[in-house]
Amino acid sequence: MPKAKANRGGLKMISCPRCGKRFFSETNILQHMNQPTGTCRFASWHEECSRSFSQARCPPSDNSVPCSSINRPPHFPSADSNAYQDWDLNPPSPEVHETEDFTMDAPEEVIPLVPGKFVEVYEGSSEVFPGGKSFMDTFHEDQYSSERRSNLYFPFASQQEWQFASWLLRSRLSLTAIDSLLALDILQGIPLSFCTGKQLRARAEVLPSGLAWLCEEMEPESPTKHPVRLFYRQPLECLQSLLSHPLLAPHISFVPRKVWTSAARVCRIYDEWLSGDRAWEIQDALPRGATVLGVVLSSDKTNISVMTGNCVAHPVLISLANIDASIHSKTSLHGYLLLALLPIPKFVHKTTRVRGLLQDRLIHQVLNRVLTPLKTAATVGIMMSDPAGNLRYCYTPLASWIASHVS
Repeated sequence: MPKAKANRGGLKMISCPRCGKRFFSETNILQHMNQPTGTCRFASWHEECSRSFSQARCPPSDNSVPCSSINRPPHFPSADSNAYQDWDLNPPSPEVHETEDFTMDAPEEVIPLVPGKFVEVYEGSSEVFPGGKSFMDTFHEDQYSSERRSNLYFPFASQQEWQFASWLLRSRLSLTAIDSLLALDILQGIPLSFCTGKQLRARAEVLPSGLAWLCEEMEPESPTKHPVRLFYRQPLECLQSLLSHPLLAPHISFVPRKVWTSAARVCRIYDEWLSGDRAWEIQDALPRGATVLGVVLSSDKTNISVMTGNCVAHPVLISLANIDASIHSKTSLHGYLLLALLPIPKFVHKTTRVRGLLQDRLIHQVLNRVLTPLKTAATVGIMMSDPAGNLRYCYTPLASWIASHVS
């Protein structure tokens, strides 16, 4: 930090955006704000909000949103509500606080509010259109939806039977072991809708299906010992599944933003992908009202089977950078979906270096086949449904690729 120049006898014209104390220059303010033990650093968030707006000399720009004008959750009071009367805050001045009919293009989305922060959102992004489908809309389109209206646990008779069937299906028991278990005398007195493992599997197939797997045989440039088969899912369907996930709905954002510690915009906060410069630059290059969906891909070499054939493959995972970073990697929420299993064939070429080169070229060929729909959507866009059941015109640029050095 540079030393402050002495300016004795001059007027203190610059105020600290946190505590309101006046200084001679910006250097003095930065030294004051960066003091670890100073009282300004530990100012309460409501004092910071009230004083930073009252002492700001210039009003914010048209696309700058003070914390008082951002949409808040229902349980969080606004700055001009009666809930702050006990705090004895000064009412905001109309020149700074009041904005002229500020509305966002996506009114249903709530920008996360952090006490004492100043958020600048990208105006005119992420418009919504009617006609989309939510998770429950898709669930009720099944041919057995009428049965589930009377019995929530269809095709099982009750919740207890559903729990027992779920445990059997998730266990590693074979069909023979399930038949032996169901044939026990202790289970004969329990009325179950299935008596064998085959009947249990048949009822499970009645449930709404998830993402379908596809298999395609690839043609490498050089002969291999075994046929090369690619197993993959449609990437756009995976992204739509993440967008429609009911548990991830409150943790997905669509509007790029810039977060500052105060209205003076001295210190920037980078906590999410949408709060970074890259998302803001991508939104600048897109048409007005478009939605940015940052795609996150991850891959690593994994052994599928060791004792039976020693098969290896490159699993590729896909996720969204729009999901909050705090819950992005939670395994219980399934924020990452398995997109593809890239094959690792054994070429018959004699030279080791050539075999490695052929494997690398095959990986690029397979990735180009799997990610072609994402490339098209990143170029021309595609309409996708958000968690609320609205349509958004989405673009899918690559936000990051998580891989080891070899990958």
